[in-house]
Amino acid sequence: MSDGPKLGELIPLSGALPHRDAIHIAVLPVTASEPLKPGQYVSFTDPYANIVGVVEPDQAVGVVDPFLTRKIKKGEQFWMFLKPNTITGLRHQWEHPGVDHRAKVYERMRYGDSIERLRDFAAEIDVEYDELIQHSIDYVQTGSTWYEGSKFSDATIYPEFWGDIRKVTGIDTGKRDAYDMPFTCTC
Repeated sequence: MSDGPKLGELIPLSGALPHRDAIHIAVLPVTASEPLKPGQYVSFTDPYANIVGVVEPDQAVGVVDPFLTRKIKKGEQFWMFLKPNTITGLRHQWEHPGVDHRAKVYERMRYGDSIERLRDFAAEIDVEYDELIQHSIDYVQTGSTWYEGSKFSDATIYPEFWGDIRKVTGIDTGKRDAYDMPFTCTC
């Protein structure tokens, strides 16, 4: 890592006098499985959700937000500060091996196969996933149809398309069928 502050360790008395610094700390929104105190060591208690409870320091993924000024009740949400030097990437969109798989499991539980079907369909018609989602939202909200010359000449949506858009975006797509497409060919 860096030569900056090493949280979780005492500052050594030998060597140069440490200087002022700023740090990034990875945080994750979690839910308390039991009453908790600020600064307590916690880890996941549910294999499918970001629910945490008290553990020994060597088993912890992180600590309860140490800046809270009161105890946390069971079921309340708070920020868990992940232990120093445990994340594998940092870009304000950090990565952590003990957390990333949970997001995938949660996504699968929440959206089922919808995201995968939409991604596959976007690849099939040679467009970006985000582009497909945005044009579909625009179509529902404004009636604006997506035109790109003859690009969509043979394209048709799959039967679950509008249900998948509704599930993934949360917008009310109304009663739409496979003939009601957000794109068309200008052939």
